[in-house]
Amino acid sequence: MSARLQLPEESARDYLGCLRLLVFAAFPNCPPVVTDAVLTAHFRAVIRDDHLRRKLIKKPDLTSDQLLSLVQDYEDHYGPSLTTPCFAASLVQRKETRSVVTQTYRNFTHPSRGIQAPVAEV
Repeated sequence: MSARLQLPEESARDYLGCLRLLVFAAFPNCPPVVTDAVLTAHFRAVIRDDHLRRKLIKKPDLTSDQLLSLVQDYEDHYGPSLTTPCFAASLVQRKETRSVVTQTYRNFTHPSRGIQAPVAEV
């Protein structure tokens, strides 16, 4: 569950919906107070919209239903909180995630332009 981050073009409402399912699946027999605390803490820590995060920090004890209604009200007022990735970060991430096969294929099919991207180690 902690590995699930908000995707670049995913709204906060959609992300919260996916996160709720993961929390309830990860903690099936826990009381609602515990699952609400885990959900709220993880959502606050990972959400990419800074304005929404500041609003959530001001309200310390939220149930999952209150959190959902707050996010819905926020997105109804301000529009969907879609995030766009930073170009430099996405470029670095793309280079790091290339497999050896992909890089080898690119080396054979594309002419050399001087500096080649590093190959990920297996």
